[in-house]
Amino acid sequence: RGYTAEIKLQVLRSTAKDRGIDFETYTGDGSAAGSRCFITITRTGVYWSGEAGIEALAEELDNHSAMHTYRLAVREDGVVQVYRDGELLGFRRVPNGVDPLFKPRGSYLQWGEGAGGSEAEALVAEVAYDLGGPFGQSDPGNEHAKP
Repeated sequence: RGYTAEIKLQVLRSTAKDRGIDFETYTGDGSAAGSRCFITITRTGVYWSGEAGIEALAEELDNHSAMHTYRLAVREDGVVQVYRDGELLGFRRVPNGVDPLFKPRGSYLQWGEGAGGSEAEALVAEVAYDLGGPFGQSDPGNEHAKP
């Protein structure tokens, strides 16, 4: 059925261009066959980490002067929709894999300062998930939207 995960935060500091506060989900049994969704949020951008490496979803944003909500809406067909404050930033295919540093035994949701030589700080107001499906738009009447 898919799922939704979101984090509401304000990035106070990020020193690397494409690494900031990481927000990541993994569904599976801890093996590389599981599915990993991973975004990183800097003061001015949102980036996707996938099979091709780190790539920009949106740049020239103001993620540092106020709180914003970032959402991963993972569809059953293996595509994730990434949102900021209910606005779609892009789609990506969810790659198979697992965080090699975390070594999970099962599904997880994690967030925090990214690796790769970055230093970042943030205020985190909320972290939430919904296993009922991929919630898309911010409009409550448009639950589980699939553009």
